[in-house]
Amino acid sequence: MQLNYKSFPTTQLILIHGLLGSADNWRSLATLWAKAGIQVYTIDQRNHGLSPHSDEHNYTLMAEDLHEFIQKHDIKNPILLGHSMGAKTVMQYVKLYPAEVSKIILADMAPRAYGHKDKHLATFNALLSVGLKNIKTKSEINIPLRIALEKEEEELLKKHPNFHLYIANLTPFLMKGLYKLPDTEEFAWRFNIPALKNHIDDILSPISFDHPIDKPTLLLKGEKSDYVTIEDEKDMRNIFPQLEIITLENTEHWLQADDPEAFYQKVLYFCQKE
Repeated sequence: MQLNYKSFPTTQLILIHGLLGSADNWRSLATLWAKAGIQVYTIDQRNHGLSPHSDEHNYTLMAEDLHEFIQKHDIKNPILLGHSMGAKTVMQYVKLYPAEVSKIILADMAPRAYGHKDKHLATFNALLSVGLKNIKTKSEINIPLRIALEKEEEELLKKHPNFHLYIANLTPFLMKGLYKLPDTEEFAWRFNIPALKNHIDDILSPISFDHPIDKPTLLLKGEKSDYVTIEDEKDMRNIFPQLEIITLENTEHWLQADDPEAFYQKVLYFCQKE
């Protein structure tokens, strides 16, 4: 006797961090979504975290890296969630492989070019200026890093009066990128700072589309962030015909850190939505 049955495939969600982030940034939220029955993958993009370093860094390569990961792990029609630079990786991926995605979630990022080059260069310069030799504990790096960031911010504000580095939040975030080299026990940064600095123009470049991406798409934007404007929303509705936009109150660009509960609930709602 052949019994009737129904199969309920597990939703698969891939989380993609932004510039100077890592897979670990998503740990708490990933755990919650996993408890809700979603199979979650968090990845380190190239030149970040534990993934390989390369002299090359652009969105085509990052999309191809993601495609290789999806193929290797036999992931079928995942939902892709990217924040900031990670969101642009998602956009480049769906541009190249639109049939291989079920849904798209973009966190506070539009496909246009961004003009924050000097701000990012100031952060890279601060990281490069911090001497890591003969440092025994992470706490010894915290103060020199803050001083280096303050110095870079001072120079930055001479050219751009509104370009603060928000050092109080940036310092602990960057400190998460420290680790000890296994052979020498010296501290090092997990991000490939020279490569990221050399390719900052690629990181800030637009993702151009020559046809619409007709997939369910969610844009989560920070109420206090200037990364997604009204004009951006209009342009994105043309690119993503099924676009849904949700603004998270009292959040800035790092909206998943500013209000993790709201971010968790909105992503869960969208993942489970028919």
